[in-house]
Amino acid sequence: MAVALTISTLGEVAERSQLIARGVRPSQLAAAIRSGSVTRVRRGWFATPSASLEQLAAVRIGGRLGGMSACETFGIWVPESGAIHVSLCRNASRLRPSPTRGRPVILDWTSDPAHPDPWTSAWRVDLESAVAQCLRLLAVDEAVALLDSALHARTLS
Repeated sequence: MAVALTISTLGEVAERSQLIARGVRPSQLAAAIRSGSVTRVRRGWFATPSASLEQLAAVRIGGRLGGMSACETFGIWVPESGAIHVSLCRNASRLRPSPTRGRPVILDWTSDPAHPDPWTSAWRVDLESAVAQCLRLLAVDEAVALLDSALHARTLS
């Protein structure tokens, strides 16, 4: 139970190094997986049953939630899109196919390698990177609306 709670505080998905840094022992993690309160998403990544399809897809592919998908998780308005935006390191390898059949995935190869902070969400890019990724894709009027939403939500200044 404590492992699932720790993962929940990190946004329902966490990297093993984050869990260890927060005091979770490998034996506790193994017990949580056996009990079903936590699942292994990819090598070194774990999730609770409350994790979203988008979070799981990004991590399973080998990246982090990025662009419009990440902005949505920050509470910022984004135009309607059925695609999952995944941010990848420039040198990402061993990518897996998307686990979301019939749902498009947009890969953005502009991310720097993640150095997970044990206290923040490692499954998505930071807000500034997410907004920058969106601005490269959106039309001018949509970009203005996104920036207005971010400023209104006081997530950007």
